[in-house]
Amino acid sequence: MKSDNKKLFDNSILYAINGILAKGIHFFLLPIYTIYMSPEEYGILNIVMSFNSVAMYLIILSLDSALMRYYNEYKDDVESIKRAYGTVFVIILATSTIFLTVCLVFRKVLLKTVFDGIDFVPYILLGLIILVLDSIYTIHRRMLETLQDGVKVTKVNILGIVVSSIISLIFLSIFRLGVEGVLISSLIVSACTIIFMIYDIVVHHMMIFCFD
Repeated sequence: MKSDNKKLFDNSILYAINGILAKGIHFFLLPIYTIYMSPEEYGILNIVMSFNSVAMYLIILSLDSALMRYYNEYKDDVESIKRAYGTVFVIILATSTIFLTVCLVFRKVLLKTVFDGIDFVPYILLGLIILVLDSIYTIHRRMLETLQDGVKVTKVNILGIVVSSIISLIFLSIFRLGVEGVLISSLIVSACTIIFMIYDIVVHHMMIFCFD
């Protein structure tokens, strides 16, 4: 019990540090963004990111929370946990694919309602791809949090924030890509987190790919 409480306390500190660092970097980048991006471009970035934040709830369907509750109930049954993780993973793959397909098919509706005046390519398309990748990785991140592997979660998050910030600055200041450069940098980091996720799952045998 003491060991579990200590791990919980340590992880809480790590997550707090991660959150403070993320907000600090974003605060530092804000004036730089205003230099290299017009108010219109910054508005596009905010709309795309806000849409992704809401849409992720529709894709994940609170299955991350359900997986955490399942783990707490059956944590001694390793195979059941792996199968539960695999099932949730399959569902998220399906819901994210369906959501992306619906957005592509009804893109004209999105352009008239949510993204009025914003070009579908490249801005919205980049945002949708980022949304799918981040939704998939979120399930793995939540699984790591459930396993109380706060060190791994924090390392990946901080590395992602730093790398994304560096690439964004390069794309903004050198290549003058504007909001497209910021979205591309986010896409690169999101793709890297998926690669890490696959490696982590395979190496540590974390999942049985199934649909129970």
